[in-house]
Amino acid sequence: MESRVASSHVLPHFPFTWYAESPPPSAAHPAGAIDLMVVPFAEGADLRPLVATRFDERNAEVSHDGKWLAYESNESGSYEVYVRPFPQLNRTIQVSTNGGVMPAWSREGHELFFVSGRSLMHAAVDNGGSWTTPMKLFDLASNYTAAITQPTRSYDVSPDGKRFLMLKGDFEPVGRQSGLTRPAEVGIVVVQNWTEELKRLAPPK
Repeated sequence: MESRVASSHVLPHFPFTWYAESPPPSAAHPAGAIDLMVVPFAEGADLRPLVATRFDERNAEVSHDGKWLAYESNESGSYEVYVRPFPQLNRTIQVSTNGGVMPAWSREGHELFFVSGRSLMHAAVDNGGSWTTPMKLFDLASNYTAAITQPTRSYDVSPDGKRFLMLKGDFEPVGRQSGLTRPAEVGIVVVQNWTEELKRLAPPK
C-alpha cells in the first residue's frame, strides 16, 4: 500500500523516524528554519510542527522504547545533539558538549550514539532521566561519510549495539577550507546476476 503525504510546505522533506502514536504538535515559530514535523499515517494527512523554532532542527530519532526524541540543532551557534522526553516534549536536554550530529539509539533505548567531529560518541540515560557525560567510542577515518556533516544519518547500529554499519567513499578537498570534502567520483554500479553471486557467497543450507 502506498500513501502520499499532502503538504503545503515548499521546503524539501526528509523522513527520519516512525512512531506508533502521533504526539501533539508543539508551538510553531516563524518559517525559514529547518524544523521537525510529524504526519499521521492517514491518506491526505498534512504535516504538523513537532519541534519548530527559529533555529534548525534535523535528524530526529525516537528511541526504540518510545520515551525520548533525539535530534540535532544549531540553537547554540553550532550543531549539538539534544533530547526531549517523548511524547511530552516538555523539556530540552543538551547531550553533546563539543558539537554533535546524526544521533542514533541503541535497541534498548538507554544509549545514544552520535558523531562529534571525526569521532563516534555515546551517552547513556538512567531510569530517572539523567544523562551521562558523552564518551568517545572510536575515531572515524576521513573516508567515512559519517565523519562529514550530512543532512541525514549515514551509519546505523546493530541490534546488540556492538557493531556499526557505515558508508565509505573516496573524498577530495573542496577549495581551501580545511575539513570540507566532496565525493571524488559519483556514479552508479549495476550488478548483473547478483542472485548467483549471493548463492555462491551464502549457499542455502
